[in-house]
Amino acid sequence: MPKPTGLNDFRQPSPRRAQAYGRMRFCRFFVLHALLPGLMFFLASSLGLAEPTPEGLWQTIDPKTHLAKALVRLTTTNDGLVGVIAKITDPSAPPNPLCAKCPGERANQPLLGMQIIQGASRSARNALVWSGGTIFDPERGREFKVKLTLDPNGNTLFVRGYAGIELLGETQVWIRQGP
Repeated sequence: MPKPTGLNDFRQPSPRRAQAYGRMRFCRFFVLHALLPGLMFFLASSLGLAEPTPEGLWQTIDPKTHLAKALVRLTTTNDGLVGVIAKITDPSAPPNPLCAKCPGERANQPLLGMQIIQGASRSARNALVWSGGTIFDPERGREFKVKLTLDPNGNTLFVRGYAGIELLGETQVWIRQGP
């Protein structure tokens, strides 16, 4: 058999071989573009590498005194993110404090078990931001708009309450205490 001298001198593959080569290319494409990324996503989510959520138990910190005030349990419902006071940790608070400055149906109700956050939903642009809801401040007896920003490590929550525009608000730092 003479040696090939140019590119056109090589024999064309048989139709069967070309068909097998096409199947092999498809399999390689499928593995690299569909199966492998899907497997990586599954492993990442099963190993706990998914986006952190604000659900769990959070220690509130007073921005003026820098002392712990309460534990708030955040959960997700059909109405969005909901926050309920789970425990009062302020040492200067009376044993079973009531909401003295609360208006309406919350007036003189116990703080323990009171829902203070409602209706916040995850931002479409940033998975670590929850907004669109309200937060109730029992010390002032007022309700404010709320924006919650979760630190990427998932252990710190920046809770910003504001009336009107976000720029004129106050931010509290909450520390995760448990799931």
